Formats: sequence, structure tokens, C-alpha cells
Amino acid sequence: MKRLSLPIQYRIQLALGTLTLTAGAQAQGLQSAYVNNTTDPDSVWLFQDLNQDGDYEDAGEMTNFYDDVQGSIVLSSHQGNAIRPDGSLLVSDGTEDIIVLLQDLNGNGDALDNGEAKIWFDGNPLNNAGGIEMASARNMWVDPDMVTWVAVANAGNGGIDMILRLEDLDSSGSANGPGEALVYYQVLPGAALGDSIPADVQRGADGALYYLEAGDTAGHPKGVYRLEDLDQSGSIDQPGEETLFFVPTAQALNGFAWKLSQDANGVFSIADNINEIIWRFEDTDNNGTVDPISEASIYWMGAASSNIWSFQYGDNGAIYAVEDQTPDRLLYMFDANMDGSIDPLTEVTETYNDTVNPQNIGSPRAITLIPREMSIGTAYCDPAVVNSTGQPGTLEALGSLVAASNSVTLRAASLPLGEFGYFLNGTGSTSVPMAGGSAGTLCVGTSIGRYNKIAEIFNSGTLGTGSLVLDLNSTPTPTVPTQVLAGQTWYFQCWYRDTAQTSSNFTNGVQITFQ
Repeated sequence: MKRLSLPIQYRIQLALGTLTLTAGAQAQGLQSAYVNNTTDPDSVWLFQDLNQDGDYEDAGEMTNFYDDVQGSIVLSSHQGNAIRPDGSLLVSDGTEDIIVLLQDLNGNGDALDNGEAKIWFDGNPLNNAGGIEMASARNMWVDPDMVTWVAVANAGNGGIDMILRLEDLDSSGSANGPGEALVYYQVLPGAALGDSIPADVQRGADGALYYLEAGDTAGHPKGVYRLEDLDQSGSIDQPGEETLFFVPTAQALNGFAWKLSQDANGVFSIADNINEIIWRFEDTDNNGTVDPISEASIYWMGAASSNIWSFQYGDNGAIYAVEDQTPDRLLYMFDANMDGSIDPLTEVTETYNDTVNPQNIGSPRAITLIPREMSIGTAYCDPAVVNSTGQPGTLEALGSLVAASNSVTLRAASLPLGEFGYFLNGTGSTSVPMAGGSAGTLCVGTSIGRYNKIAEIFNSGTLGTGSLVLDLNSTPTPTVPTQVLAGQTWYFQCWYRDTAQTSSNFTNGVQITFQ
């Protein structure tokens, strides 16, 4: 199986993390996270380590992002959540049979205001054009192109056990239109209730989908299955397209795993909350299956009762987990000594405890981490003209596509050291080779604005980089500053000096369509 290349920032962060981080706290503090609370009021909480001390216990670090008392959409058993590339949050509800889209459009820290919560997919077959019944939606995965995959287990509510594919093809803001909801894979057609319980689905580093099976039959054991559409038919419908990937070795109790996660290197883990075990496994010989003896190991075993429902690998290889028990807790697990396992006594830190924090989340069921830096937009005029470093300067935009959130950072890299530069914007694109004092290509056009105030001009320093946090409410133009609005497309580029070539140059451009 071919392993896909992982983003370089993940590989760098992972390498740095194993050298400098401990189980107690990250050098950058904890990642922010959304956690589903499945007791009244049903809600989604936002956890932020604002003072970077390695926990979420301080004032203001736990906020109510959404609840169905103040919000417009009722939640009953919201089992899963997933962040989309634009920074918005999807929440799946296994009783209401809906997937809700939550967006903090006005940037006030919650999704409780008008228009910030809406039903993105309605699992009532009368309310979506595909006539698909989505009963008991569990965990989800969102691809970089916004295609969403949902593990669905009928569990007595009707429907079928399946992996559901959802995509907003008409940009209507939902996936209820014609052709937008498809049954990608049906598990054990005609099987009895409970024979199959699809619990989670993830995209593997090899490009295939993997789903976690929590049901148990003789012909279809609990474990992780690999799905690959070999004939490109749009569904898993041929022999060999579904294969058994991993089954843990038998334990004292019949295990139950609810969540599948993988680290930045594509190594998988599942959490068995009956035997209090986190398994770690990888197909190291690329034969399509994991040998439970030679290619899997117990990564963590609880020293006491622990009911881990959901967990996710962070950007430095640590595990963030939620316990639904008494007390309810959030945990940070990190293999600090790099011995291949997590010591439950010395390498696990409690980051939230409902007996310590005055705000009680009641019954935490799902957690999803917010990436520290989310790349947005599309590169064009790429690659740029090579500078004196022998490389072209590069530009990347990080943050949120939602204009109202006002959260975008421009970052230029691979620049000559110790040179100054600034950023440009425009409402159109162009490609004009420069002459004379510049060796690059101007790629922004139409109402070109310059971020050339003293506070906006950067020096590339010893790393050859420059960055700027944009204020989308006051974007420079040739006349007066203007506000960036949803639906608008803007173009950005960086100009910089290159003394070694007695000239200046430009990076590539980045095109962003705001929402």
C-alpha cells in the first residue's frame, strides 16, 4: 500500500514534540478542543488552554459553544463531532438523526447566535433528496475537500448499518440535495439487529477508508476494516473492496471500542473501554492486514477504572481523551520516554475534572481537536521565481475561511535572510513579470492594496520568514480600507527585498474565497 506524504508541519511538530514535551504540558500549551456533552442541557463545550499551563481548569478556559436550550436545534444523543477545513464544526446526533453544522460567524466564541447552527444533513428519508434513512449516526471524518463520511449503526432505530458519504455539491449549505448523500458501504445486508455496529470511520495515510466495527458476529468480528473502491464505482460493492485490517488479541472481557484515531505518521489506535486498553497498530509489512502479535501492542492500560469513549492524537503525538464516568475527566497522555507505551501513573495528566471545575460537562462523549494552524485558500502563480537562496519564496494563508471570524494569518517562507518585505492584496489575479529592480512576477491585480505601514513591514530575520495577522474589517485598498465579506474572493502575495541579487522578488499568490 502506498503511504501518502504527510504535511511537513505535522512531521516537524511531531519531531520537536518527542524531544521537548513532557506528559504534564506542551511547550505551546494544550490544543483547543470541542467536547460533546450528552446530558441535559445537551451541549458542545470549547476547551482552551489560554495560559498554556497544560490544563483547561482556569477561568475562561471552558466555554459553552452551543447548547439546545439557547440554540435553535435540539440535540439528544450527539455521538460524534468533526472539524471541517474551514474551521466549522459538524455534530452528529444518533437520536435526532441529523448532522448539525455549527459556525461562530460573528467571532464571539459561540455558535448560539442567529444563523450559526443549522441542520447540514437530515437523516429522515423524507427530508433528503436521496431518500436515505440515517439512523443512529456515530463518529465522522471530513476530507480536505469537505467530503464527509459518517459511521451509521441502526441500533433499533431503523435504517441500515453503513458508511455514509455526504457532500454539499450545490453549495447550498447542506448535503440534502440530489446526489449529495450516498451509501458508500452497507455492512452485512440483511443481518440481524446488533450484528454490526459501525462506530467510526477515518481516512488512512494510504488513501483508503478505515472503519471501526463494534458489533460481533462469527463471520464479521469486531475490529477495524479497510475499504477501497477498487473499480471506482463510487461504492464498496465488489469482492476484495472490504478487508479485515485488525482484530485485537482476546482479553479477559469482551471488548468494546468506540473511537478510531491515527497519529501524524498514520499509526492507528482504538480505545477498548471495557478492558481499559488503548491499542496501537500499523501494517508495517504492507500486506493489507495487521498481525495482532507482531504489528500491534497495548499502548496504554488503565491502572484504575477509566471509561474512555473518545480520543484523538494531537499535533505532537500525544493523546487527548475523554472519560465518561465519575468523575468526568479529560486526559492528556504522552509517551515522554519514548518506550512505546504510556505509563498510566507517570505519563497521563488530568486536564479537566468535573469535581475541580465548577462547570460540569456531565457526560462527555466526543472530542475533536482544533488544529493550531489550518491552511486555507489555494496557491496560484506557483512556484514563484527563485531567489538568492536557490528556492522560490512561498506564501501560505492560515486560519478560517469565515470572514466574520476575522482570523487569517499570512506567512511567507524561504526568503533571503535579514531582508524586509510586506504583503499585497487584490480583488483579482494577474501574472506580470517584473523588470529592472525586481526578479519576480506580480500575481495580484485589481484594486491592489499594500500592507506597508511600519507595524506591517517585516524583517525575514535568521529564519527567512515573515508573517502578518490580517484585520479583515480594515483591508487596505488604493483608496480607503474596506471590510472583507462572505462570498468575496481575495488574492494575496508577498513582496520582499533580495540584496544578494540587487533586486526584489515575489512569492506565489494565494486565492481565498471567504464564507
